[in-house]
Amino acid sequence: MKLPRLTFVTGKGGVGKTTVTHLLGRQSQAQGFRTAVIEINGEKTLSQSFGSASREFGPVVIDKNLDLFSLDALECLHDFGRQKLRSKWLVKMLLGHRVVETLIDGVPGFHDLFQLGKINHLATDNGEFPPYERVIVDTPATGHAATLFSAACSIRDMTRVGLVYDEAKQMAEVL
Repeated sequence: MKLPRLTFVTGKGGVGKTTVTHLLGRQSQAQGFRTAVIEINGEKTLSQSFGSASREFGPVVIDKNLDLFSLDALECLHDFGRQKLRSKWLVKMLLGHRVVETLIDGVPGFHDLFQLGKINHLATDNGEFPPYERVIVDTPATGHAATLFSAACSIRDMTRVGLVYDEAKQMAEVL
């Protein structure tokens, strides 16, 4: 079976999305593709399926050509800031406040957008390392996944200018 570069595994809760993500990642790796498997929203079930006791942002090397990422919105925002601002000090100063966390929690779609942005950067040339040939994402249950997929368009339509707009526009085009 040939997978697209970016694959989202969706479905009702409890139907085996994590297992399918794990197996697709292993299959892609066995075919020789540089593969990233991703869990979002700070989950750690995929990490546990690969034998990792803790959740780590990543990349966590599972095997040759297989890396694991466990994304969380704030970590993705800080990662985005480091890439765009190119200064750990600026990122800490601008994004290291409780106000920023409150803003992210308060704006519908921001959690999803920052995680989608990281997923997109892993599948495209992001300047840090070569893009992954396959990116396989273990999504939350269908209802929550629907908001994940609509976040990019919603934020793009809300902002209309700036770095967040650019990221949202690119993700909306990818999705």
